[in-house]
Amino acid sequence: MSKRVVPLILSFVYCGLGQLYNRQIAKGLDFIIIYTILWASWFVPSLRPFGLSLVPLMWFIGMVDAYMGENVV
Repeated sequence: MSKRVVPLILSFVYCGLGQLYNRQIAKGLDFIIIYTILWASWFVPSLRPFGLSLVPLMWFIGMVDAYMGENVV
């Protein structure tokens, strides 16, 4: 399997895991935290439309960033 496919699959599972695999620890943790906060907006009715509308965008950006990662293992 290509060295770029593994981080892509990991980011497909959960945003930020691909960055962690690529040893981009700070970026990976940032992606995980932001993605989790966006999903958690489900519990705040006033933020729900905004947060959940950004989840697919964040997920896509995370996958592309993991695939294009600078420090591919």
